[in-house]
Amino acid sequence: MDKPMLEWINESFLEAVLQGGERQESSISIIKFTVSPAVPPGHNYLSYIYRVQVHYKPTNSENLLSLSLIVKIPVKEGYFGTISNKGNLFKKEIKIYNTFFPRICEKCKFDLAPKSFKSPNESNLILKDLIEDGYTMCDKIKNLDFKYCKHVIVTLAKFHAASVSLHHEDPNFVEDIGKEVVINENMISIQKPVLEYCVRTVAKIAKETYGHEVLAEFLLKNLENLWESIVEIYRRKEEGLNVLNHGDLWINNILFKTDDFGEVIDVKFIDFQFSRYSSPVLDLLFFFWGSADEVVREYRLQDLCKVYLQTLNNSLRDLDCVERLTLEELNHGFKSSSDLFIFILCQLMPGMYSDTEDDYDVAHVKFPSGDTSDLESSDYLESKLKSHSSFANLNPLAALESVIELGGLPGKRRKLVNAVYSQQHRNNAPYLHFIATQLIKKVINQVREQIYWNQIYRASEYIFVSISVCACECVCVRKCVSARE
Repeated sequence: MDKPMLEWINESFLEAVLQGGERQESSISIIKFTVSPAVPPGHNYLSYIYRVQVHYKPTNSENLLSLSLIVKIPVKEGYFGTISNKGNLFKKEIKIYNTFFPRICEKCKFDLAPKSFKSPNESNLILKDLIEDGYTMCDKIKNLDFKYCKHVIVTLAKFHAASVSLHHEDPNFVEDIGKEVVINENMISIQKPVLEYCVRTVAKIAKETYGHEVLAEFLLKNLENLWESIVEIYRRKEEGLNVLNHGDLWINNILFKTDDFGEVIDVKFIDFQFSRYSSPVLDLLFFFWGSADEVVREYRLQDLCKVYLQTLNNSLRDLDCVERLTLEELNHGFKSSSDLFIFILCQLMPGMYSDTEDDYDVAHVKFPSGDTSDLESSDYLESKLKSHSSFANLNPLAALESVIELGGLPGKRRKLVNAVYSQQHRNNAPYLHFIATQLIKKVINQVREQIYWNQIYRASEYIFVSISVCACECVCVRKCVSARE
């Protein structure tokens, strides 16, 4: 299927949008307009996204005004189209923009998303183009430093608190727009095979391309009940705090506005198709893993958690909500969500961090066959997992040195790794591989036993960084090792 035809974006359509939208123009005349893609091919997933630059005049005025709009149209075919259609994701997002955010703005007096316009066509979403107002998107490969992460976390905490307050007033409304429609039992026939395919593909590359059977064995061993574990993690919690999660909070869905000195003065979130009513841990984990830079992940996550808890609890107090969240409760949520690291690293992040040359029409992305030897069906994922030149110079010794620098290898493990540096073994490649394998086995056995979410991240980093001879060359892990290249 080709991209949707856009003849319906014409003068009459735009007049209807502007006369009934944000500016509430009583009557206007369209002078000219242009339509162009807002993102490159393959950088969208569930929607086609266009930028419409409109020049118009109000009736009885000679003033020429201009406005930039974002028009989102749902993808209806292929893998992404099937997910969107089955979960009614596009209608969910329209409802969030048109009904949820106006209520939040009225209640909390702050805007955390672009304004929406009333569209004469219910099959599309019209938004204010924030780029026109000076907002920008950061580089997804470089990720965000602590200063930027802190602004995101503050905005997220206020968003979560506002959803709790609105839930007190209208629980059915919040739970309805936050209903889980992607990761649930009803999507098992669609989602479980894809998750298993992605994990098997990573395992295949690790074993056949890089000869690392340990990682492949670990991934495949934990695959049997992985989908059910992920479903449980995403489910609304019967005990503890539930909030309306953004659901897809990563760097490409966050826009920043800075002043003349480069200081962040505002943050906006976009893309709410996956919003879900559940534990706030979901948004936090996904943001930390997908958008925080190496320094933040390694040294400042506890600081960000403190910022989140302080802002959340203060906002809940100001909104007269009795709920509070403690650090102990937050850490318990991180620990119980440890299986997410396989899901995120094997299925989500390869697509998120694909190279710009891997352009494709999302409607052409079909369901994988399940046979990872089928090159035609595996091109989409495997092209994003193959090795990259930035990893070509890594070797087991350098990888082990990186692991030692991270710390956390007490007792026998530290002695085991230190043995690598003895003079008699320094040039012994088979022995280095043996030592690396032993280290990885020890780390893998600890993955489900980590106490805090940052240790869970570190465990996954050990796996993907220390075994530079296998699947750590994946595109999706480039950011995890960029500081050690």
